[in-house]
Amino acid sequence: MKRYGWHTNCELKSEYPSEYALVTGASSGLGHGYAEELAKRGYNVILVSRTSDKLTKAAEELQGKYSNVKILAKPLDLEKVTVDSLEQWFKELNS
Repeated sequence: MKRYGWHTNCELKSEYPSEYALVTGASSGLGHGYAEELAKRGYNVILVSRTSDKLTKAAEELQGKYSNVKILAKPLDLEKVTVDSLEQWFKELNS
């Protein structure tokens, strides 16, 4: 297993070439920091958090800074998730 820090010589995109990265807790703190770093590195980012208002603001901020990637924001409370609700969440995300 490889471990990566956020140092500049890390070739994260070549090692993990996925088009999207999903970040939980993305409305503030460490989650927001990870989302910003991933956007900076060229990933489209799906921001997930319980608080819709803060999440929308975080998405607008990141999209303003990184217009070359897609920033999607989708509220989700992981404490209350079920298999059915998660399937519905992904369907809504894809529409």
